[in-house]
Amino acid sequence: MVAALATVAIDAATLPEFEVGQYWALRDARHPGVEILVVKIDRDPVLDRIIFVDIEKVMAKDGREQTLSFVPVSQSALRLSVGHYLRRVSDPGSFDDRLYRKWKAQSVNGKRLVVTGALGDVVDKLFP
Repeated sequence: MVAALATVAIDAATLPEFEVGQYWALRDARHPGVEILVVKIDRDPVLDRIIFVDIEKVMAKDGREQTLSFVPVSQSALRLSVGHYLRRVSDPGSFDDRLYRKWKAQSVNGKRLVVTGALGDVVDKLFP
């Protein structure tokens, strides 16, 4: 007898909240294989949750994989940017608290810098 296995796709639209340690696939045909790692979550009175991510496995022009670390992104932008859930790690280990404290202290026109658009566009701007 052959048993049928069912797979359940988990995507950003159906997951209640992002959590530290989650890996997600970037939803952008221009950047296949790029992964998003949630490394910290912060609260914001305007944007609700700011989620700090590492954007991993970005292919540079020279063919080497690169990582964009410490990218603060709004929850709504992250939901639009990720495709499907990949896996979870118990300790993402890549968060730099010094960068976080510096980010909290800095502002432009009274606002902190946070990505509110598609992460694929961020990758394009940094790796044209």
